[in-house]
Amino acid sequence: NNIDGKYLKMVAKVIKNDFQNKFEFKIKEKGSSISKISKDLITKNIIKKENLIVDNYNLTENIISKSDIIMGTVSTSILYQGLYFNKVIVQLGSKFFPWLRTPEKLGIIEISNEIEIKKILKLLTNNRIYPKLKKRQNSIRNFLISKKNSASYIVSRIK
Repeated sequence: NNIDGKYLKMVAKVIKNDFQNKFEFKIKEKGSSISKISKDLITKNIIKKENLIVDNYNLTENIISKSDIIMGTVSTSILYQGLYFNKVIVQLGSKFFPWLRTPEKLGIIEISNEIEIKKILKLLTNNRIYPKLKKRQNSIRNFLISKKNSASYIVSRIK
């Protein structure tokens, strides 16, 4: 039941097979070593070691600030930092997390399968779509960043 690994494999395969030269794909490893999943993807030639960021001192905030799209399984870190730096957030597998079942109501893209990954990546290659996707996140971004009773706002939006 490794949700992170499942979605990492899915996204990596889609990017390799359908979007190889369209995105600079980076994977932030936890800690200072390469995960078993990443080693497996390297062995199968799905990703390269250059796709990995294996550095405890390279803070997630630094990586997010330099990125255009933040993609990962549900985490408050991705949500807050992605919104703070005004990046398009793509949440993978939110249906597996009881506290965030409907991120799309907050303007956040939610993906559950390979078909949806292909669909959103295709949209994100269109330079006119990217600003629209960022704009969809503005209402939640403004509340979270300003700390204006964000919990109440989120609950009201997902009901």
